[in-house]
Order: sequence, then C-alpha cells, then structure tokens
Amino acid sequence: MAPGRVTEGFFYTAFESLFGEASTSGWTPLSFYTLFSEGWNQPFVFSPASDSGALRQEWINAANGVFYRQWVLDYNYRDRTTGFRNRDLGTFTIFAPLSRRLELNISIPFVDYHPVENSKASSGGRSAPRLGSASYLYRTTVDDLTITPQVMLSESRNTSIMSLLAIRTPTGSLSAGDGGTTLGPQIQFWQGLPGRCVIRGGAGPTIPLTSTGLHTTFDTNLTLGRFLTLDDVRYFKELTVWIAANNSAAMDHSGAAADTMTILPGIRFRIAKQTWFLYGVEVPLVAPRSEDYGMYFRLVRRW
Repeated sequence: MAPGRVTEGFFYTAFESLFGEASTSGWTPLSFYTLFSEGWNQPFVFSPASDSGALRQEWINAANGVFYRQWVLDYNYRDRTTGFRNRDLGTFTIFAPLSRRLELNISIPFVDYHPVENSKASSGGRSAPRLGSASYLYRTTVDDLTITPQVMLSESRNTSIMSLLAIRTPTGSLSAGDGGTTLGPQIQFWQGLPGRCVIRGGAGPTIPLTSTGLHTTFDTNLTLGRFLTLDDVRYFKELTVWIAANNSAAMDHSGAAADTMTILPGIRFRIAKQTWFLYGVEVPLVAPRSEDYGMYFRLVRRW
C-alpha cells in the first residue's frame, strides 16, 4: 500500500486532521518500528473495517484502542449511590485527532446532581440523617475535567494498539468526591475477530497526586462485542451489542470497597448520518456495592 499523505508543519497537520476530509481511502498501516518517524506529519484518516467487517467505533465503558473524530454527549443515571438517593451526571467529550499518531480526548463534566447532607438539619444532637428527610439536600456541581493525550503505537486493518495518559484536574466539588488530581497511564488495544466480532481492552494504574482520599488503583478492562448489522439494512444500521467488564484493584489499601468490579451490557445503532445512539446498564459485582446500578444514554456525532 502506498504511503499516507504527508504535510509540512505541526499546525497544518493538526488543522487537516481536525477539519480535512479524513477519507478511509488515505489509510495506511502504522508500525511500532516507525513510531518516531512515521505518522506524526500525516493528517488523521478514519480507519477501515476489519477483514470480517467490524467497524472501529466507541462503546460505553470499553477501552478504545482506536482514534476517533467525534463529540459525545453523555447522560449517566446512578441508582442509590452510597446508600443515598440517586445521582445524575452529564458529560461532554470531544475526540480531537492532531495527526495519525496523536490525539487529544477532552472530557468536560457539565453537571453533577447529587444528594449531600444538610448540616443545619442534622445538627443539634440528632442521630444520623434519615434518607428521604430534610437532612439531605440535592446539590448541582461539576466534576473534574480530564484531558487525555493518546499516541497510536501500531495499527493494521485488524489490530490497533495505543498508549494514553489520562490527566484528571481538580475542577470538581469536594462534596461530590471530586477535586482531586490523578494520572492514569494505560495501554489499550482493539482486535477484529471473525464474524464481525471485536475484542478490546486496556490496563494501567491510576495514581493520585493530591491528598483528597483517593487511592492508587490498577484498572483493567475487557470487552467483547459483535456487529449484528452494517449498512445493508433499512433500520438499526450498524446495530452492535457488547458486554464490558471493568475492574479497579486498590494498590495502597485494603478492606471494604478496596476493589470494584462492574459489567455493562450495551447496544449501539445509527440514528442519522454520522450520528449514533448508545445505551448501557452498569451493574456492580463486588460487595459492598456503592450503588444498585447505573444507566448510560449516549449520543455520538462524528464529523
């Protein structure tokens, strides 16, 4: 296959990556051996389907292992978090490729509606606040902003491997358990399988840099999914189902809630040109569970 298109200068490459045609016809494989010499001055292009027809798409609670050019609008409902009432979260995420090797993932939480203890109502020698009483109030805050540089290490038609560094910044509210700074280096992969199936995953630590009660954890993800339809049907184009398993193991403490493990079955399909709807239900498996379940509703728009 012929080499990919090369441009002069970082800013021109970034501009073409963000706003250029990005046609799959310009895609070429990237190798580990050319990590420092190839791809950095090539504008982003969308990757082709695998040999079996599986598409490189983003799924809820799944490691990516893939570059995208899209924005994501997320609503997340958490049922009875930490024994309190429900919690509602809204997040806007943008995947902004700057070349075939480099991408920025910026996650902006814009609302966190959660219960907090009403200190005025719970003072005066009363016992612990009762759920459903005036001892709890709902408060709207924002969560921590996360910026994640990502580097594509290797990419072929059926396999891609990338590294990333998730940088969580202390922009959120302490009352919601936020306001901490962490670093999260990871290696992620995407692998196309026969029958339009995909296996993907990732692993790496999350390291707190501030003393806000956060702990060092080692996080792993493994996800298996299948494309039930492609573009050859009238309705539910690119209908995809998957199940994602996530585990977070504490490395610097033990005891109750030291480790967490969840599974999430999900579904995705196209609702308009370059636009998809995703839904998933996350269920915690390890006691003591911090919530009963969580639901994700997601809108993805590619440009």
